[in-house]
Amino acid sequence: MHPLIPHTRTEITAEDEAAVLSALRGRVLVEADHVRNLENWFTEQFGGAGAVATGSCSQALVVALKACGVGPGHDVILPSYVCAQVLAAVEHVGARGVTVDVAGDWMIDKGAVRDALTSQTRAIITAQMFGMFRDMSDLRSFGVPVIEDCAQTFPDWQNPAHRLSGDIVVFSFEATKPVAGGEGGMVLVRTTELMAGVRAQKQFRETPYRANFYPLGNATAALVQSQLARYPQTLNVRSEKAKAYIAALDDIAPGLVTSAVRNSSAWHRFLVRVEGDPQVLIQQFSAHGIAVRRPVEMPLHLLCPDTAAGSHVMTERLWGSTLSLPIYPELSVRDQGRVIDACRQILT
Repeated sequence: MHPLIPHTRTEITAEDEAAVLSALRGRVLVEADHVRNLENWFTEQFGGAGAVATGSCSQALVVALKACGVGPGHDVILPSYVCAQVLAAVEHVGARGVTVDVAGDWMIDKGAVRDALTSQTRAIITAQMFGMFRDMSDLRSFGVPVIEDCAQTFPDWQNPAHRLSGDIVVFSFEATKPVAGGEGGMVLVRTTELMAGVRAQKQFRETPYRANFYPLGNATAALVQSQLARYPQTLNVRSEKAKAYIAALDDIAPGLVTSAVRNSSAWHRFLVRVEGDPQVLIQQFSAHGIAVRRPVEMPLHLLCPDTAAGSHVMTERLWGSTLSLPIYPELSVRDQGRVIDACRQILT
């Protein structure tokens, strides 16, 4: 019996361990110098008015929404094909999530956004999905703040195509993400006006008390900085593994790898379009000792009581035909070969 090949695995190097140990030896575990350095790094690499660290990406979304003035009685447009934490953040601030369909690249459909706009719309959340990257600047033409969620696609600051276009951009350092600190998030802000709103949500003063509602620990920030230092090399490793998948899967069955996946650039997930019930296929891969997943557990519109099934055609089509294969730096050539062999047996 082969050991289980996990769907994802966090890479922790000796350099990561040394960075965390150094922070621990500094005896300052609260938000301090490593967090400030991390915030400065984001501003230097991606531009904007500034960056503010949070304890998670969900917290980053809450801070971003509040900074945009979103609250009870307001609507926030978001794609249905995204993780449930995004909708949870909208509901946490008292707003209503208005889900819209996605295009064939798993990302938000601009036409659907246009159709969903009302006088109650206060923000649009758009997500860069699974390591793919799309210019979202056209969404800003609708005249409401755009929050760009980069939890699943950490941009390559050396790649001109990875141009961030949201009024606010949020990042995740959760354990399964491309840059993993266990938990943590970052809010990157375009304008000084919005930056003031973000800082007001993150931290406020009422004499004589000072409160930090969304802190990021110093050791976590040190780990994230260590991972960022090798991120370009990590992208190269992921790219080589993706090329191996593409070459093998093209020989197995046409159509498994779409053009959107071929044009990916960060490879957080490796998606395949399949025929048959994804849940049955997941069980078949499990019998081979391989963990594959639906990239999104459930479309958000199916969680909303006032949204009918069948109303988001492309979302439901993709949800019913997409699986995510293991891809991560520590996936060995041998284990990737096992995944490919299983694909040959199950997907043909």
